[in-house]
Amino acid sequence: SFFLTLLIYRFLWPNSDGYGYDYFTLFCGLAMFVILGIGADDIFVYWDTWKASEKHPHDSSAHRLSHVYGHAVTAMLVTSVTTVISFFSNLSSAFIGVQTFGLFAGLLVCTNFVYVCTFFPAAVLFYEKYVEQMSFCFGLFDFVPRLLCKKGEKK
Repeated sequence: SFFLTLLIYRFLWPNSDGYGYDYFTLFCGLAMFVILGIGADDIFVYWDTWKASEKHPHDSSAHRLSHVYGHAVTAMLVTSVTTVISFFSNLSSAFIGVQTFGLFAGLLVCTNFVYVCTFFPAAVLFYEKYVEQMSFCFGLFDFVPRLLCKKGEKK
């Protein structure tokens, strides 16, 4: 989400001179570490909701996805909106560095939310359908030859 946000920030976001900001501070770069925490939190919320849904019967993966999506996205939306509001409140600052950080970080949280709501559910379904079915040996995907696996280990 960092590079999409950078594209929006640099070329598409309106400012007093037209479109795009040329002012990119160190704080904007440090927003990458902020979004790692926020993104990890969103992924944990979705993944925990997905794992909790195993206990309830669902007709298909689509029904399960719909159920999980409805619960997890609501929680992620609340946290993301409050974070975006707090970052966008920096736009009222007199310091250009604080303003641009608030704008960039707020946009970053918005694009992260869109990515987590679109890409991650697809990745979870792909994992459940294909990756989880692969044989495992010592915690690695079939990279270790099967001869090294002991009898009785999950294959």
